[in-house]
Amino acid sequence: MCIRDSLDNNPYTVYNNNAEYLIGSKLHPSSSRSAPSWTMGANYTINENMSAYGRVNQGVFLPSFDDVVNLESPPIEKIHNVEVGFKYQAPWIFADISAYRRVFTGVPYSITLDTGQINLVYGSVTKGLNAAVTVKPFQNFSLALSGNYMDGHYSDYDGCVPYVAQDGSNQCSTISGMRLDRQPQVQYRLTPSYLIPTSWGSMKLWLTYEYVGNRYGDQLQQQPLGSYYDIAIGAIANIGKNWMVTLRGTNMTNQIGITEGNARLFGFASGGGVILARSIEGREVNVQVKYQF
Repeated sequence: MCIRDSLDNNPYTVYNNNAEYLIGSKLHPSSSRSAPSWTMGANYTINENMSAYGRVNQGVFLPSFDDVVNLESPPIEKIHNVEVGFKYQAPWIFADISAYRRVFTGVPYSITLDTGQINLVYGSVTKGLNAAVTVKPFQNFSLALSGNYMDGHYSDYDGCVPYVAQDGSNQCSTISGMRLDRQPQVQYRLTPSYLIPTSWGSMKLWLTYEYVGNRYGDQLQQQPLGSYYDIAIGAIANIGKNWMVTLRGTNMTNQIGITEGNARLFGFASGGGVILARSIEGREVNVQVKYQF
């Protein structure tokens, strides 16, 4: 086993205070599990332009080493998914739209508090819509839209987890009913593009507008990550039969956005009122030249 302590019981030797080291006792965790997983799907062709489809599946995730160590009897994590969708294709449009409901049960999770580590077992329920649509209103021009709406919440955990609120006070709350951390309810990408035929080959130009809605960095919705957008541009030139030149630029307006916070800490502050978070990349432009044999 491993413990934390001062190596010499002297508080003035800061370098070895709260040191972590092994002691003579041992643990022998073990786990032997089995569970079935399955999937079933069907597709129905309505006519040559459209079809409908559906899928039901259940998957399992057996406990990992850390789960066995942290929990005396870790559950088998199960994922149940139901999905239905519709596809339509014509010379001027392609559309794939689907709706789903996903249920997770027996999810183990460890969080770090000032008082030590807490091990949770919970679930989640998510309903959502996915869409991928490409429209070609006239020759050489296309407009693509991809995005999703997701309404996901934690479930099956009624315990009270302590945390530090934004005003610095100590609070306690359950995660059941809270939104899934780091998951926006709405996100989408819109990409217009135009193909220019030339005497020496072709050139394709495009621009992508991306929007990511508000999310929270922790499971108690105390660390708001906000929403953000960014704009990307690109161009591909096919020169003759062999040469290809590609120009790509991301986050051209140099927006500031946060992708995730410290999900292992509950509450607002992770030290001194500061939220530790990961930002999106700043403006970047690169050029690639390729010769195809």
